[in-house]
Amino acid sequence: MDSYGYGIFIWMNSFLGIVGNSLSSVVLFQLSKISSFYLYLTFLALSDMSLSICDAITNLLDFTKLENYKIDVKWLCSAEFALALIFSHLSSWITVAVTFDRYVAVCHPLNAIKYCTRRRALIYICTVFLVIVAVNFPIICFKWDEEGSSCVIPEFTNDYCFKYSIYIDTCSYVLIPFCLICALNTLTIQGIYKAARRRHNLTANSGNVSSSIANMKDSTRRSITMLFTVTTFFIVTFLPFVFISVYGMIYSENLVAIQELIPVADTIAYVATQLNHSLNFIMYGLSGKRFRDKFLETFCCRRNVRRSQNK
Repeated sequence: MDSYGYGIFIWMNSFLGIVGNSLSSVVLFQLSKISSFYLYLTFLALSDMSLSICDAITNLLDFTKLENYKIDVKWLCSAEFALALIFSHLSSWITVAVTFDRYVAVCHPLNAIKYCTRRRALIYICTVFLVIVAVNFPIICFKWDEEGSSCVIPEFTNDYCFKYSIYIDTCSYVLIPFCLICALNTLTIQGIYKAARRRHNLTANSGNVSSSIANMKDSTRRSITMLFTVTTFFIVTFLPFVFISVYGMIYSENLVAIQELIPVADTIAYVATQLNHSLNFIMYGLSGKRFRDKFLETFCCRRNVRRSQNK
C-alpha cells in the first residue's frame, strides 16, 4: 500500500471510528441500565472513539505540518502517542472485562449478582485506566534540549520508553489480554456444553450448544451472542499483532526495528488492530437485536420502528 492510499485509509478509518463509536456509546449507555455487560461496552465504545480521535489529530498534524506543532508545543508529539497507547490498552482490558462478566453469568450464575454489577464495572474501569496511565506516562516528554531537536529524559526513562517498550506494550496491549480472552471464551463454551449435558441427562433431550443457549435466560443468550461476535473479531484482528510482537520479543527488536525489518507484516498488523477499534460498532449491530432495536428507537422515528416491528 502506497503512502497516499494508506493515508486515505487512516482518515476513513478514523472518521468511521469516531462516528460509529459515538452513536454506539449513546445507544449502549441507555442499555447499560440493564446490566454491567452493556456498561462495559459503553466504555469500550468511548475508548475506541477516543483512540480514533487521537489518530485523526495525529494524521491532521502530520498532513498539515503545522509549525506551532513542531516548535511551540513539542510535547504534543509524545503526548498524542501516549494517549493513543492509553486508549488502545484500555480497549483491550475492557474487552477482557466483558468476557469475564459473561463467563461469570454463564458458568457461575449464582455469583453474577455479586460480581456482574455496574458498581464493580465502574471500579474496574477506573482502576485499569489509572494503571494504564501510570504505565504510559513516562513516554510524555516535558523537557527538550536547547536546540529543541531531542527530548531530555533520564537514562532509566529512555530505556523504559525505547528499550523495554516492546515488552511492556506487547504484554499489556496484546499478549495478556489476548490469552485471557481466549481462555475465558473457552471456559464459557465449556460451561455451555456442560449445561447442555446436564439438561440432556435430566430431560433425555438432545443436549447441544444451541439447545442450551435456547433455554438460557433471554438477556444472557443475547449478550453471549454479542460477546462471541465481539471477542472473535478481537482475536482475528489481533492475531497479526501477536505474531510480530512475539517476533520482536524473541529477537529483542524494538518497534522501530520491526517496522524496518518486516514493514509489510507490521502494516498489516497495525491496520488490523485499527479496524478492530473502529468497526466494533458494526459487530454490535450484527449480533445484538436489542442494540439494533434501541439504535432505531434512538436515532429513527419511533413510529417507523413500531411499524416495522408490526410487519
